[in-house]
Amino acid sequence: MKTRDMLQAARLLRLAVAMALAILLQAISPQGLALAYSATDEWLVYWYLCGSDLESENGAATDDIKEVLKANLPANVNVLIQTGGSNSWQNTAVPDGQTGRFLYSQGELYELEILPDRDMGDGSTLKSFLEYGKDNYAADHRVFVFWDHGGGSANGLCEDERTGSTLSLNDIQEAFAAVHTPDPNNPPFEMVGIDACLMASYDMANALYGISRYMTASEELESGLGWQYDKWLSALGSNPAMDGAALGKIICDTYMENCRKAGTDDTATLSCIDLSYMPTLRNAYEAYGIEALRQADANPQEFFRNFDRAARETEHYGGNTSTQGYANMIDLGDLAYETNNLMWGRPRPSTMP
Repeated sequence: MKTRDMLQAARLLRLAVAMALAILLQAISPQGLALAYSATDEWLVYWYLCGSDLESENGAATDDIKEVLKANLPANVNVLIQTGGSNSWQNTAVPDGQTGRFLYSQGELYELEILPDRDMGDGSTLKSFLEYGKDNYAADHRVFVFWDHGGGSANGLCEDERTGSTLSLNDIQEAFAAVHTPDPNNPPFEMVGIDACLMASYDMANALYGISRYMTASEELESGLGWQYDKWLSALGSNPAMDGAALGKIICDTYMENCRKAGTDDTATLSCIDLSYMPTLRNAYEAYGIEALRQADANPQEFFRNFDRAARETEHYGGNTSTQGYANMIDLGDLAYETNNLMWGRPRPSTMP
């Protein structure tokens, strides 16, 4: 493969997977025209609230519910909530040992139904919630937010405290696809947000391609403060004509603002990813892999020794030490940068592409 082509692949990797930087682009229709958004459009925000030990031990989910209740929303912006996954809840509205469904609409929290206990780490529970939202609420734009622990591509997210089950990326993709037909040209969701650690990965973005226009998530461990629900929901309520890119930017900006106040901004990351670029990223990623195999074929021992050394120098997330655990989450753009000489026989650039 030509050096110029591989440098271009590295540049695409840097631009598309530097998840700590928000990729905030205007949504474009298949015809190349800007999609129309109106202040009268109906928005439905799904909130999959798996409380886990974050709620039972610290009341973190309850704190975020209180934030949601502060949001001033018009009649055309509603929040559909499903609760579960925690041994106990530190508020009187959400029942222990059962699955709750609620609607926050025009300043009021309505109890819709209380169901027998369901495993929030099971794909069928997620699928049921998606079906409920689709069957009962029409919307021009749909947003889905996962809330809980995240363990990266390998470990998934939303660990149910009572069962230990966790949603895998396959579980998530299959549940969405079973209810909403994926369509890269017209995804059924405007944005899928993940208020959990380590989920802004190539694999997660690839799983959501065709399902959502944008993905908002963090490469790194999230601050315990989490997202600022009152601020971004209020912003959406004030301007329902915004698109997923604008909404994702507000989520990122308000999160980072709070991290700066708490002094945790030095390690914080949050990004909004335009998923329409996934085919371009996929091509670059596969080109990188092909070149790596070609190099390894010539001298496997030397290549993998040098590749391992470069990978250790690459920006990583979630801890890769014996004391922190091994999330094995690294930045693909930085990996391409660190392996520039190994892969293409050129000195590493002095600055990132």
